[in-house]
Amino acid sequence: MEALQETGKRNLQGELGPYAPAPQRVTALAERVGHTGELVARAEALVAHAREADQIALSDALALLEKVRKQYLTAVEYNTDLEAYYRSLVKLFEMRSGAIAEGIARAKNGAPAKTGEAAPTHGASASTKTPSDAKIPIVLP
Repeated sequence: MEALQETGKRNLQGELGPYAPAPQRVTALAERVGHTGELVARAEALVAHAREADQIALSDALALLEKVRKQYLTAVEYNTDLEAYYRSLVKLFEMRSGAIAEGIARAKNGAPAKTGEAAPTHGASASTKTPSDAKIPIVLP
């Protein structure tokens, strides 16, 4: 950007010859680059905010589902018909238990933790951070 601004201040055709770009073109490009840079910065800030809001929502959803699971485990002892209605809930917590067990096994073996997981999406596999910052998959309906 600095080189573009510097170039815009020079008499390009006088110094570099008749085939050099017109200074108006350089000035217009400098303005356009500045404007698109601002747009990118704003978009990145918006995406960061959206990701944080999504993580908070996923955390809240997981907290609610933990409460539902607690009640489900008590109720299903007396009404086994509930198993047919809460399959996704049961699967979610089975997956979490498996992920936690895998993390513990990796820690014992000295293996590095998995990193670079995809951003959470709704209606598919997603993740949220636990207090230990371990990524635990959750599935939202």
